[in-house]
Amino acid sequence: CRRSEICGLQWSDVDFDRSLVYIRRSYHVVAGVEMYREPKSARSRRAIALDAYSLNILADQRADAERLAGMFGRPLAQNAPVFARANGRPLHPETITKAWVRVARALRLSVRLHDLRHSSATLMLAAGIPVQLVSQRLGHATAGFTLTQYAGVLPGAQVEAAEKLAALLNGHSKAPAPALAGTTEAG
Repeated sequence: CRRSEICGLQWSDVDFDRSLVYIRRSYHVVAGVEMYREPKSARSRRAIALDAYSLNILADQRADAERLAGMFGRPLAQNAPVFARANGRPLHPETITKAWVRVARALRLSVRLHDLRHSSATLMLAAGIPVQLVSQRLGHATAGFTLTQYAGVLPGAQVEAAEKLAALLNGHSKAPAPALAGTTEAG
């Protein structure tokens, strides 16, 4: 997710039964004015499947939010932000960035918050997840954009593509390396 999408999440956007989070809005603070907006593009409105571990973390967070709301004698509202400040308003996007900077510094990482989004895309593509699915998860306008952004980040991808094509054409799992003109086996 983009930082603004994380801040825009409300409990009504989390479907625990289907293990999905729906990105329906983004949250911004512009010149001190807090506002919800439509996500960046039409494709940014999306459903993202969650793994069991992440879903459990969100379930624990929801239970904490329900306990806190109960302390004030009210139920947790469905439009309450998933990531909220003490006053119940959504987290300021800069709060997330500052928290990440502290974590990255403590871990001696030179990685920006938005780089985590790029890393997840790269890891998904490296794992063989189809580019169309990666594009949908990221909320990119097109799969072509995703390809343009990430095609060059996979070392060895060209070699792997050549090997797979050769296997298809030659009917075996790995094509022998062609001999170069003017060379001998000894080198």
